[in-house]
Amino acid sequence: MSQLESKSGNRLRGGIELSLRKVKLERLLYYLQRITGLSLVIYLFAHLVETSNRIDPLKWSETVSFLDRTPFHLGLMLLVMALAFHGLNGIRLILLENGFLLPRPTQPVYPYRKAISSGIPRILTIFLLLLFSLVALLIIKEFYGVISCQRT
Repeated sequence: MSQLESKSGNRLRGGIELSLRKVKLERLLYYLQRITGLSLVIYLFAHLVETSNRIDPLKWSETVSFLDRTPFHLGLMLLVMALAFHGLNGIRLILLENGFLLPRPTQPVYPYRKAISSGIPRILTIFLLLLFSLVALLIIKEFYGVISCQRT
């Protein structure tokens, strides 16, 4: 078996594995934090370009009529969800990185146990996901009213 092949054969050139089976919840939240942050920065630049059209009233009305369509409303809904997730996960990261809600350090004994993957940090992560689910449902409910009213 060569160095670039795994048992499942899911490796690309350079040794990157394409399997999500071994991805832990915290690692997934890390990736989602980066993706949502990048999407918010991209939206910021797009929003600046869109708002710069406000100087010319004719161009502004064209921009508003172009952006007042269902795909853009759905994109805005996803953006608000990304903002909610990014903010909630950011609060969780601030609490954990500053040592709040972490258990006291103990003497390391084999087999080593990660303090962040059990106890209160795990409960905080699950609470974050439940709270985000509730916020996402509220966002969908709010935007569904906007989208359904826009169709009539």
